[in-house]
Amino acid sequence: MLKRIFRDDILSWLRSNAVGVASLVAGSIAFIAASVIVLRSFEANFVQLASSSWVSPPHDEVKQPYVAGQRYDLSKHGVNIPPSRDDRAKEADSQNAAQGAEYYRRGCYEKANTLEDSDLCAQWSNAAAVRFGNRIALESFRLNSWIGFLTAFGVFLASIGVVFAGMASLQASRGLLMMAYGFMPALSFSVQKAKAGRIKVTVRNVGTGPASDIRVSVGGERAAMQQDRLGAGAHTTLESWVGAEVIEISAACLDLSKKQRTFHQRFIWAGGEWVLSEEQPENAQ
Repeated sequence: MLKRIFRDDILSWLRSNAVGVASLVAGSIAFIAASVIVLRSFEANFVQLASSSWVSPPHDEVKQPYVAGQRYDLSKHGVNIPPSRDDRAKEADSQNAAQGAEYYRRGCYEKANTLEDSDLCAQWSNAAAVRFGNRIALESFRLNSWIGFLTAFGVFLASIGVVFAGMASLQASRGLLMMAYGFMPALSFSVQKAKAGRIKVTVRNVGTGPASDIRVSVGGERAAMQQDRLGAGAHTTLESWVGAEVIEISAACLDLSKKQRTFHQRFIWAGGEWVLSEEQPENAQ
């Protein structure tokens, strides 16, 4: 399945860095799961706090501009001082309903009739200020929650960069060590006629280092191999169908540093046998 999605060189890189890739995938899944849980917790706390009667709703905005020397009218926010007990008793005995209705509509900053009215006005004003301050604190809580999440996400991205840098550094150190000792694989091919319509290909490692994860293609078709690892000087054979007088054989392998190396050769049918063509592919090695 993966061979249909990724190229051979990408698959080789994934195999050689399986531990790092697995750790990266596991860390990504854990980070995503933790992020979902934490963000849901933040949102649940925000909704619970916002539903409190001590927090003003988001649409409860101050639209009246401040003018020096004028009092702010809290009646626009529904802060109206109810009449006192004595006033209610008097209203019950009053026959003038229109005057009573006008009395009930007086605002917090109108002249108080009794000391009780002034105390209630002060208490409602403090309550309104507390509710508005709690709304500001709640919005700050939401903002700080997202800032914390984005900070954690930035740290996660930085850790991914560190992981990739570490894998690249490890592969580079392996390459330097391998080059210091001269362990370099090199694959060569020879072709012989087999049964009708088939050829026998010999793959030989003529380099000084082992070759692993060898994959051979004959005429663009992947060929089945008995073994995919060859030490220096070792060889293996395979058979493949052929339907032309010119064939190209390509192979890829991994060296000791897990770096992929490719080899290409072209053969032609001449004089009753397969010989190496004088015109080789540009990327032939």
